[in-house]
Amino acid sequence: MTGREPVNIRRLLRENDQYAAADEYARHVQKGDAVSSWHEHQSRNSSRPEQMPPQNLQSVDLKVVACSPKDRLQRKLAEELFLLNKAALLARKERMRERLQQDTASVQRELATKGLAIAINID
Repeated sequence: MTGREPVNIRRLLRENDQYAAADEYARHVQKGDAVSSWHEHQSRNSSRPEQMPPQNLQSVDLKVVACSPKDRLQRKLAEELFLLNKAALLARKERMRERLQQDTASVQRELATKGLAIAINID
């Protein structure tokens, strides 16, 4: 031998490095998954409103939860966020209702131009 590694050994080393990198990446992803699962579990089981999902915020008595100034501020922020989300949801529903009415009216107009109609109240 002339001191050079054979081609098949270099290829094998390169493949082993790729597998090692893939294993390292898989461990990194699994660790991130474990951490996020832990945080989700903590969030679901938390009694603090700023850490709770919005759907659970309705059942929490916000006046009882906080006591320190920092907690009061967080409680107030959580309450405002909940109210803003609720207002946005109501506005979105109203826009959807209006859009549905407009679409219904336009379809009825199109059908009327063709001499057709939709049966609305059938008993």
